[in-house]
Amino acid sequence: MEQIAAHAGVSKATLYDNFESKSGLTRELLDRFGIGLVGRFARGISGPVDAQQIVRGGIEIFVRAIERDPAIYRFILATNGPQALLDEAGPPVTVMVQTMLRASGADPSAAEHLSYMVLGGVFATADRWATHHTEPRATFVDHLTNFVWSGLSATGIDRLKGPVDLSELAATLSEALDA
Repeated sequence: MEQIAAHAGVSKATLYDNFESKSGLTRELLDRFGIGLVGRFARGISGPVDAQQIVRGGIEIFVRAIERDPAIYRFILATNGPQALLDEAGPPVTVMVQTMLRASGADPSAAEHLSYMVLGGVFATADRWATHHTEPRATFVDHLTNFVWSGLSATGIDRLKGPVDLSELAATLSEALDA
């Protein structure tokens, strides 16, 4: 907490006045990080988009957030581990995958497992990229999107043509923001 206070330019006592512990601070950062991502994603899908654009948009927003605030991302991971991010992102991504599976005529029962598999892969790969920057962000996002889309295509989601109705996802995101 001393390093955090020093970095923020406040005393350790001030931090403890606002957060009961390091985990309380982490929870607040995770909430803000997650809400920021949800908000950027919602703004990015305000118009009609197809399933692949949704996948690319989500990956792009996440990678940009890590690139913009790597210290916050690393702090969340170091304090709570990757499970905290999965718990935050998993439910809305599951709803999105269920929506796309249903619309494509595929069985939506595997949506939760697919969502967590994709999220785990994206989080781990993005973390590695953020540490090593082996290629430009746009190239990295293209590679990661192609990989994720290939996996999702195996479920039949690629049969979905045209814009995706995201009203169910919008309701889930709205509930998350109101909570």
